[in-house]
Amino acid sequence: IIAELGIEHIDLLKIDAEKCEMDIINGITDENWEKIDQVVMEAHEGEIVSVNQLCAMLESKGYQVKVEHNSAGISNLYAIRITGAANG
Repeated sequence: IIAELGIEHIDLLKIDAEKCEMDIINGITDENWEKIDQVVMEAHEGEIVSVNQLCAMLESKGYQVKVEHNSAGISNLYAIRITGAANG
């Protein structure tokens, strides 16, 4: 979608895809990761893909990640691109 629409820059990408977060992340090309400054994502405990896996993937793409957990078993991930970071 990013290439199709000719999007050059994304300030904030919000992902709330009910157990498809990793599919979305894996579908973003390295070229498009460079266009994204911040990512906010909701993940539910007990999903096939763990919060730790999501964090590792975002960190490998050059983001610093913070996670907030709540009592309902939902985690919110906040990722900010580290300036000058190499993309994985």
